Amino acid sequence: MLNAFQTYQNKIPKFRRVYTPAYWGVLDLTRESLYGCKEITENDLQQLSQDFADHIKWKCELASKDTQEYFNNSCEKLGNNDENKDLKHFDSNVQFLNVDGRTLENDIVVFAVSWNIHVQSYKTLLIHVLSSSDARNEKSDPFKKARMGRKVDMKVTLLKTPNKFEALFGEVSGELGQFGIPTACRKKRFLDKVKLMVTMRDSINRLLKECDYVSNEKRLDIIIFGWLQFGLELNFYAMDWMESGVYRFRLIDRCRIPADIDDCDILEDAYCILKLLQRRLLDTEKAIFEQHERKKTTNLIRKQSGVKYQSLSLKQTI
Repeated sequence: MLNAFQTYQNKIPKFRRVYTPAYWGVLDLTRESLYGCKEITENDLQQLSQDFADHIKWKCELASKDTQEYFNNSCEKLGNNDENKDLKHFDSNVQFLNVDGRTLENDIVVFAVSWNIHVQSYKTLLIHVLSSSDARNEKSDPFKKARMGRKVDMKVTLLKTPNKFEALFGEVSGELGQFGIPTACRKKRFLDKVKLMVTMRDSINRLLKECDYVSNEKRLDIIIFGWLQFGLELNFYAMDWMESGVYRFRLIDRCRIPADIDDCDILEDAYCILKLLQRRLLDTEKAIFEQHERKKTTNLIRKQSGVKYQSLSLKQTI
């Protein structure tokens, strides 16, 4: 399978390489970019997709009864006595968006795992990605001006990890026209999706280089997430490392966001997805901690062996 993918990479025309995910080492299991690929069969893609789904284990659960009642009541403001902290935090964001007639499609970033104390989310015009900057300047001349990394509309950083791992990226493709119709064309959406793939790949690469003494089995536990907004549609993606410089990328879930605060009852799907995304980010955080602990152990063993070697050579010299 890896040989077939590498053969397909070598056959990509030069004029199409930059906006082809396979050129960047990303195997797009959504089948949107594998046009003209005869090396990878449909059975191979189905098998890889099933293996990826088994690895991700993405399955949304139904919301609790009090949460369902909250959305059925058009997200009415909760009282101070409510014990559901996650829902209460979510409600505070909804009420914030209801101020001065603001619309949800302009502030959907506020919802992105904002109640999780283990992550940090940003909301500005464009966010600089550190891992992308490292990838662009890795082989550049240190005496020349450094290149800027790619920018996204949102990123989430795991603050409790030693390396402040960037685990979630968000990209908004174009703006909204009348009645929630997206103004971006299909090409713009595809290019933003490729940009999201490369950004997610750079984040995984940065971690793999930091933990180069960790076994490949442990590296496979690292999963990174991203979302792409096109109009009122919100698509969620996941990516993992498949060895030999290949990364699998696949659509895992999707939902629709309301165009007006009066229709916020359809946010129940988004709420359930974000709750599951919160747990998956914590799993990624745990996997990163394990990798860094193994790295510390390996470095300690190397230092101890180095001390013994120096003392032995010193005795021989004497």
